[in-house]
Amino acid sequence: MVVENTMDIGNLRFNEYYHQFMTFEADALTEKCADRISVSTDDCYALCSSWINDEGEIMFNVLSIGPTWETCTKGLDLPEMLASFTMEEVMDCQVRIVIPDFEMMQKNASFLEHVEHETDEELIELRQDDRLDDLRDRIYPDLVELTYFNHGRLQLCLMKLRDVQGPFICGEIVEPEETDLPIGEKTYALPYIGPDGIGLLRVYGDDTMDEDEHEMLHEIIHTAEEYGFGFDGYRLKN
Repeated sequence: MVVENTMDIGNLRFNEYYHQFMTFEADALTEKCADRISVSTDDCYALCSSWINDEGEIMFNVLSIGPTWETCTKGLDLPEMLASFTMEEVMDCQVRIVIPDFEMMQKNASFLEHVEHETDEELIELRQDDRLDDLRDRIYPDLVELTYFNHGRLQLCLMKLRDVQGPFICGEIVEPEETDLPIGEKTYALPYIGPDGIGLLRVYGDDTMDEDEHEMLHEIIHTAEEYGFGFDGYRLKN
């Protein structure tokens, strides 16, 4: 196990810890592992990775525990995870990113295959797209900040990521906040570069489009897919 510098997880961007390996100075949190393994008072460190559960919440799965940053291997040989932590539980914990060995990667791969096997591939790709990291909710990373026009003014709301269609990121409005956007509306957004970095701009919404706009949207998607152009750039077509 090779560990890097200590930091606060609140200073890390989502893709710096999503599906990655890290050791937390977890202190009493390791008691959550007592149902799986004997936990001593010295076992204050937890080797974890992370996944997103069915409710869309980021979770940290515990592969092993131990008394120091470097000797956090107790329980690594067990096939199951020892426990899981929420973001709220580890928010104030110190963390070090870990360069994993084969045993860690093998155990975690089996776990991820079990918990994410029904997750849409395009949604996983959106989760792994670090361009969206500054827009994500800290606890529910599939919720991203969306910019939209409202009576000539730019406003913000939350969109739940779903998939990609042509050049558009598709999702659902979940938190309009002082707007007439309907909750649950399927929304099509494009990236833009603003003074603070990349943002997402709402271009179309299913509930507010007329027939001509629907036709234009489908033509854009069809043309983009035909030529291999998508949200993540140009793709060569066979």
